[in-house]
Amino acid sequence: IEAHNLDYDNYLEIKNIQKLHNNEDYIVYLDQYFENSIDIKMENLKFNKSSEFKNKLINFFNFCKEKYSYEIVVAGNPRREYDSNYFSPYKLIHDKTSELIQNSKMILAHNSTAIQIAILFNKPIILLTSDEIEKIPEINEQIEAFSKELNINILKLEKYYEKDLKIYFLDNSENYNKYIQKYVKSKTSENKKFWEIVISNAEKFISKK
Repeated sequence: IEAHNLDYDNYLEIKNIQKLHNNEDYIVYLDQYFENSIDIKMENLKFNKSSEFKNKLINFFNFCKEKYSYEIVVAGNPRREYDSNYFSPYKLIHDKTSELIQNSKMILAHNSTAIQIAILFNKPIILLTSDEIEKIPEINEQIEAFSKELNINILKLEKYYEKDLKIYFLDNSENYNKYIQKYVKSKTSENKKFWEIVISNAEKFISKK
């Protein structure tokens, strides 16, 4: 059976949904709540200096807003307790990650699986790292893997001022399509939800008996 992963189901559900905002002049940061990450705990590691990491993020958000006139919206990690002031002055929104991605101008991410939604909606992506993240081997390797597959340069939070972010707005649909066909959806599979495809094929199989 040719089908797709479940992120494509999510994409099918929201692609025609009403927009959360009237315009797309905002950038979405995919919060991963590293200070309480299950992946990090499983490796018996700690995400040290989380307050310093957050300050670096806020400084980068300020830079983006001032230089490119885009608002920054934070798509809250499901594990993070709602705290509207945590990323102050930037808005933290829970349970709307896919919709925020759909209607955004650009995505800021690390190694979140929600990057696949950004790829499906053909959104520019900046892959972020930092001194703190580089000390966590698994996360660092996953960011590097996304960078390689999508041909996107990794941006370090300590050195963002050295690059012109306009390079990240260049069309990357060719690499995105290769990623989709390799990891998300086969080229010939139907644009239906996963279980609809499974049930349809099962019914065809039964009818042939």
